[in-house]
Amino acid sequence: MAYLYETATWRAIVRATRDPKILMAFTVATVGGGYLIARGSQMATDKVSEQTKEEIEHKLKKDWEAARYARHSKNALAVMFDNVRKDSDPDVNAKYKNYPVKVPGVMWHPKVAEQEKRKAQQVQQQAQSNKTHAKDASAGGE
Repeated sequence: MAYLYETATWRAIVRATRDPKILMAFTVATVGGGYLIARGSQMATDKVSEQTKEEIEHKLKKDWEAARYARHSKNALAVMFDNVRKDSDPDVNAKYKNYPVKVPGVMWHPKVAEQEKRKAQQVQQQAQSNKTHAKDASAGGE
């Protein structure tokens, strides 16, 4: 930065911008130039992005295997989010109910493992309470 302050161009800019009109023109030109550069780069990348998107869609139409994987992933996400939307609308993912997909890649997550452990403990407790109720009923009936 020190080199910039020592250049003749920088000193000319500082001298010229002491006049408020020139300062305003310089500010507008600088901001406008930055905007044009940003807008141009955005337009260039959007075109590439659209072309890439079209290529992927074309490949999915052409490649049955890729389409099957995409459909499976979509169904797996629907199954995973079934528990999230259960309370708000029971028929949100009704069209995906025909595809019972168990997502093995998610089972490693600690929250999922904890949830599965709690379910197993509840089932075990329920079975034990049913046994004790059955014993009490058979002992009381004798």
